[in-house]
Amino acid sequence: GDFTLFPEQDKEALDWKKLVRISKDCFDKRYNIFFKNRENTSSRAKLLYSELRKFPVLGIQVIGECIFVSMLDLFEGVFYQVYQTCEITIPLRIFTRQVVEEFLSGSLKLRAIVEEIVGMSVSIKDEINLLPTCGEQTPSTSMMLTTYSPPRNS
Repeated sequence: GDFTLFPEQDKEALDWKKLVRISKDCFDKRYNIFFKNRENTSSRAKLLYSELRKFPVLGIQVIGECIFVSMLDLFEGVFYQVYQTCEITIPLRIFTRQVVEEFLSGSLKLRAIVEEIVGMSVSIKDEINLLPTCGEQTPSTSMMLTTYSPPRNS
């Protein structure tokens, strides 16, 4: 075989790193979207920002017939952490009832996760909308480190 000084990384690992970057960007951008044209220096605004940071960002990666669902949130309010919450196999060939049951079970788990995140987001957005409006806003800047777990090799 050929030897290279810098071997190419596995596509799955590269896609995982890309998902982590996108999730982190979404985590940071959410502040700018939620607080757009809202006063953000009062103690109430800072409290709401602190609450918003507790909500995870959902990442979905499809590889072949598997759906990997990951979440990015803050560990101890300081470091980003990404972890896989569920794995759903899409039953392209149905051999047994159990295959369909596992797919439905995973899909219902994903639905519950999405509903919880959306519910929390709507609740905090409603609170933020009660803040006074303002003309300008300082964009969120993040100085936190990103940590992540590599995908499992199947």
